[in-house]
This record gives sequence, structure tokens and C-alpha cells, in this order.
Amino acid sequence: MTIKTESTFKTTEISFKLGEEFDEVTADNRKVKSIITLENGSLIQVQKWHGKETTIKRQIADGKMVVVSFLAIARII
Repeated sequence: MTIKTESTFKTTEISFKLGEEFDEVTADNRKVKSIITLENGSLIQVQKWHGKETTIKRQIADGKMVVVSFLAIARII
């Protein structure tokens, strides 16, 4: 599966298999470990790096894939 993300600043593309962890370089140049799963019709992506975690939920709306939620969690020491 491939997801192409376009913005006015940068275009990125990731290719992956559902449920399998992969290395990703994000649009802001973070090197993360990602895993994407399908849950109740939504693609759920979890990115992990340096004790931090981001969860991105995507759904199809009007024929396009859109981000419907974005949650970043940092480890507090």
C-alpha cells in the first residue's frame, strides 16, 4: 500500500504493508519507526522516535484520503 501526502511545503510518499513496522522519514525530517493498521474503516498510523509517539488517523472522504485526527505524545521525565 502507498500513501502520498501533498502540501504546499513538501510532498512525501510512504509504501508499507498493513501491520508491519517500517522506517520512515517524515515531512519534517524525523526518522521514525511506523506501523499502519486498518481499524473500523480507518487507517491508523503510529510513529515512534526518541521516546515520543504520534498517532495519525486517516479516512476516505469525498473520494480522497484525509487526516481526521493527529495526536502527539511526548514522554515526560
